[in-house]
Amino acid sequence: MPSIDGSHPALAGHFPGDPVVPGVVLVDHMLDAIAAWRPGVRILGAHRLRFLRLVRPGESFVMECTSGQSGRLRVRCRIGQELVAEASFEFTP
Repeated sequence: MPSIDGSHPALAGHFPGDPVVPGVVLVDHMLDAIAAWRPGVRILGAHRLRFLRLVRPGESFVMECTSGQSGRLRVRCRIGQELVAEASFEFTP
């Protein structure tokens, strides 16, 4: 399971003394998960990005990819059973 190491460059200002993984870093991992699941897919846009709780450096998470009913790819980020972020992505095959 991936996690964001405390030395990740995006953490430097996010927030000193109380580090939080920036949402953009989680979105980058969502895009990596889509690329591994559906190689060659081209992402056109993101919709309904939701960050439901803070993710701290070192917390292990899982990305779950599914095809949504609207013809979009949906990615959910979980820590254990807890949903911590989700988004849907418009794409071309």
